[in-house]
Amino acid sequence: MNIYGDLDDGTNSDGMVTEQSELSIHYLLRGLHDSIKNVKITGQNAAHSSLHHNKLVNQQIIKFLWNNN
Repeated sequence: MNIYGDLDDGTNSDGMVTEQSELSIHYLLRGLHDSIKNVKITGQNAAHSSLHHNKLVNQQIIKFLWNNN
């Protein structure tokens, strides 16, 4: 699971890392995993340092771990 943020302010980033860099995990892990689930969080609460406080992020992690979806 790859959770990444986009402040939705035109920068295509979470304030520190660009969306392009965040999605490069597919290239870095090619051949190691069949699929990677990307979860994009948008808005003011999608800042790089705020993602671990975001309730939507917590919900996505719980869903991924317990439902394997």
